[in-house]
Amino acid sequence: MKQFTRSIVCLALFFIGQTAISQTVFRGVVLDSANNVPVPNAKVGITGQGVGETTNDQGNFTYRKYHKVLDNNSTLIVSAQGYTTLTNDAQDIRALMNNRGVIYIEKSEILANDFEESINSVQVFWDASKANGYRDVTKELNFLVDYILDNEIQDVSFIVFNNKIRISEELKVTTAIGKDLRALLTTISYKGVSDYDLISVKDVHAFF
Repeated sequence: MKQFTRSIVCLALFFIGQTAISQTVFRGVVLDSANNVPVPNAKVGITGQGVGETTNDQGNFTYRKYHKVLDNNSTLIVSAQGYTTLTNDAQDIRALMNNRGVIYIEKSEILANDFEESINSVQVFWDASKANGYRDVTKELNFLVDYILDNEIQDVSFIVFNNKIRISEELKVTTAIGKDLRALLTTISYKGVSDYDLISVKDVHAFF
C-alpha cells in the first residue's frame, strides 16, 4: 500500500472540468494520521477533473472519472473538516491507480468547532478554458449551492478564469443564490487555456 503524508495549509474552493478522452480510476481509504481511524466525508479530487468523490463512513472511496486523464500538472487534493489539506503530485496519483492506497491526513491546528465558526465566505474559481466546455454544470452547481447553504455561508466571491480573469463577482448569499450563480454561468464562453498563476488562495477557508 502507498502512504501519503505531505500536506499544505492553503485552502480554496475549485470547480474545474473536463480534460481529455480516457479515464482515471483508483480507490483507497482516508485515515487520521494520529490514530489510524477512518475519516468520513473527506473530499478526494484531482485538479482539472471536476467535482471529486467523498469518503463513506469507513473512510473508503472509489475515484472514477471517464474521459479524463492525468498530466504532469495534475494534483491530488484530499480535504476534510478539521484537517489540513493534503496535496500530492501526478506521480503519487499514478501509484494509487490499480492499487488500494491508504491516504493519511493530519488534524488541523484549528479545532473543528473553531473551523466551523470561522467559515462565513468562500471563493469559487471556475475554469473557463476551452478544455472545460463539456463539464456537467448542473451537477457542479448543485454541489456548490448545497455546500453554501449547508455551511451557512454569507458571502461568495465567484471568479471565472482561463488565460485571464473573465468574471469577478462578490455575491451576498440569499435563498436565490443558485439562481444568481446560474445566471453568471450562462454568460461564460469556454475558450483559451488555463493560467493558474492568476489564482490567489490566501485566506480562503475551504478546498474541494
